[in-house]
Amino acid sequence: MSGKKGEENIIFSNYGNLAAADILEHVNDGIYITDHEANTIYINHRYEMVSGLRRADVIGQNMKDMVSNGVISQSGTLAVLESGESVSMEQRFNTGRQAIITSTPIYWGEGEEKHIVLVLTVVNEITELNSLRRELERLHTMNQMYVSRIQKLQDELKGEDSFLAEDPESKRMRERVERAALIDDPVFVYGERGTGKERIASYIHRNSVRSPHPFLKIDFSALPENQTAAYLFGRIDPETKKYRPGILENAVGGTVYIKDISQMPAILRSRFLAMFQRRKCLLGDGLQHYLDIRFIVGSRMTVDELQAGGYVNEEMRNTLLVLQIPVKPLRERREDIVPLADYFLKQYNKQSGEGKYFSENCRHAMYNYDWPDNIEGLRIRVRRAAILNPQDEITTEDIFPEKTEQEQETEQLRIPDPQPDENGSIDLKMQVYRMEADYMTRAFHKFGNARLAAESLQMDSSTFVRKRQKYIRLGLMERRTRLPDGGTANETRERENT
Repeated sequence: MSGKKGEENIIFSNYGNLAAADILEHVNDGIYITDHEANTIYINHRYEMVSGLRRADVIGQNMKDMVSNGVISQSGTLAVLESGESVSMEQRFNTGRQAIITSTPIYWGEGEEKHIVLVLTVVNEITELNSLRRELERLHTMNQMYVSRIQKLQDELKGEDSFLAEDPESKRMRERVERAALIDDPVFVYGERGTGKERIASYIHRNSVRSPHPFLKIDFSALPENQTAAYLFGRIDPETKKYRPGILENAVGGTVYIKDISQMPAILRSRFLAMFQRRKCLLGDGLQHYLDIRFIVGSRMTVDELQAGGYVNEEMRNTLLVLQIPVKPLRERREDIVPLADYFLKQYNKQSGEGKYFSENCRHAMYNYDWPDNIEGLRIRVRRAAILNPQDEITTEDIFPEKTEQEQETEQLRIPDPQPDENGSIDLKMQVYRMEADYMTRAFHKFGNARLAAESLQMDSSTFVRKRQKYIRLGLMERRTRLPDGGTANETRERENT
């Protein structure tokens, strides 16, 4: 067949007086037409531009030969002739251009005589669209990186990017946290309320390769129980029948912190386990998806306590056991108390432009307090005292306004006097040890065994025994401690383990 305009018009007239070829030349999309045997009978100028093929070389060519010779990657025409229905697919040309093609059968006749006479293919080029999409993705990634850098600079200016650790317990924890930031496995962070678990999770995220991407917190207690699954995993809108993604899809590439896994609805546990282990998840569209998310799981309970309470099964327990970070309460890392208080006060001073500071008695009182609300309780008391006190010096009364004057005086009297060495210097760390040893001696004398003494000081019994042995070696506690019934610790050693 020839590619001359007159012959093309004759071809069109032979198939039901279809629109003239010169009209199709003005269509912005590429047009490709074959007969019922897949022989090419027409292409327009736009198709020549997209494909790089010349009309004279294509007209009369069979589509099967063009695919087998690699002229085009795949044929919508052949798919239509095989199925009898319209077909859409992506096509790549030797020019490097890409297009979405839609091939549609054109029938002639009625009933049993109805048959395909032509196949019309519309070629919509998407090369520029794909290029724009890649550029948008690149710009989005760069934007995330800039946001992360700006946030990191802001955190550094606020002092929030650092990990304050003065107590030996905290220093050991920091080593584990920094190690967790280098790997990509799920992390289990557990400890009492207010100990800073979320802050640790945020620190791990900011110092990991995922820092340019989102950090998302999930608090199951704040989610409506009947809508939790849809909120997290998406849903099909009952009115529009369209899929609405959940918030987890917004966290792809980043980190998700689960505030308390014990509050996770039982019906969702298998979904989260699949994400912890394989990062695959059944979303609200009913399909399995790969979600590139790193999880950090928080809890007030240990893994064994979670399993005993029925909050996790054996498989989930083993997954969480891989990388655990225990967060000790503030009363068990007392050397962090005053530095943390200074840090919170420094933050306030930066914001307000003031120059507030703690009195020495206030520092002693904060050190001796057990802080049942841990770091959060300390932060709140410091900020409240800084706001309400018009003076620069913050006193014990400002931090503990609920205590009577007599209680404050008694508390201050319990602080041992500093004991300088032979050179007249004072070892501050030894003074702290001496103070804690004095408290432990009093508690042990009062209650008669390590468990009760530890409970009275809100310490773990194993920590009490370990520190007692340390202070005995330092000469700060006696090995034979007189008990209330007149016996000694040596005579009733078994009481320590009661």
